[in-house]
Amino acid sequence: MFTDEEIEKIKEVLSSPCVSHRNKAIFLLGLTTGIRAVDVVNLRLSNIDWKNETISFQQSKTGNTVCLPLTTDVGNAI
Repeated sequence: MFTDEEIEKIKEVLSSPCVSHRNKAIFLLGLTTGIRAVDVVNLRLSNIDWKNETISFQQSKTGNTVCLPLTTDVGNAI
C-alpha cells in the first residue's frame, strides 16, 4: 500500500512529459489492477471491451481467465 504522499509523487511523475503515454498506461495497469508484468506484455487491444469497460485475458501463470474493470485513468492512458 502506498501512502497519500507516495501516490501524489507517483501522479506527479506520470503527468510529466518525460513519461510516454505507453509507459503511463503500462504502469497504471500494473498499479491499479495487479496484473503481472508477463500478462501486461501479452495484452492486446482485443482484450479490452470498451463498451463494457473491462479487460479480459488468460493469466500466463495459472491459465485462468480474468476479467477486470477498465478504470477511467487506465482507459484514458491507453
